[in-house]
Amino acid sequence: MRRIDSLIERVALYSSGILALEVTLASMLAWGTFTHVGAPQAGFGIDFSVYWSASVVALTHGAAAVFNQDLMMAVERTVRSSNVFEGSGGPWLYPPTFLIFVLPLGLVSLNTALLSFSVIGAVAYLRSLWAIVRPAGLATLIPLAAFPGAWIALCYGQNSLLTAATAGAGLALIPARPLLAGFFIALLGVKPQLGLLFSTCIDLRAAVARVSIRDSVFDSAMGH
Repeated sequence: MRRIDSLIERVALYSSGILALEVTLASMLAWGTFTHVGAPQAGFGIDFSVYWSASVVALTHGAAAVFNQDLMMAVERTVRSSNVFEGSGGPWLYPPTFLIFVLPLGLVSLNTALLSFSVIGAVAYLRSLWAIVRPAGLATLIPLAAFPGAWIALCYGQNSLLTAATAGAGLALIPARPLLAGFFIALLGVKPQLGLLFSTCIDLRAAVARVSIRDSVFDSAMGH
């Protein structure tokens, strides 16, 4: 047990250095984006501009308009630097259910929406991970917080932190509160592939549990 604790401490120490570097780089990128005058360059939250633009388009022209690339590009050009994205724009590639969650973003400015989205995503991600690793101690949270994929998602303004938090909450709640766990897993349906994946995993888990119970009963019967 002492060797395991020592290993966790070393991993946490090394991860702390990586985490500090990631925080520094992300802060520099965010500072350059939020203090830039005019349409931002390819900086912090560049993918988020698609969500915000889709919200503005939907609030102005209706939900179906987010699949109109001309309308989307017209809004995106106001928040993306034309010399970086000239002649291109991020299309809306998500199902209508996801639009429900991002629709309020267009009610505020891009920077306000991006800052709120980033903070909520990071807090939700860490909170769900903590619910899983809490028995192992706080040191185990540091490597997870330093996971490069989380920082890529944060810096690009992707929804991965929120979907990871939702998945983590669902998995953590299965043993004690299965109905609430089902609610969180159902939310993953905003990205159909994730809803299908987790539903399949849960079905497999239930099947394995049933097989284990059956085998235990069978072995007990044979023993008698």
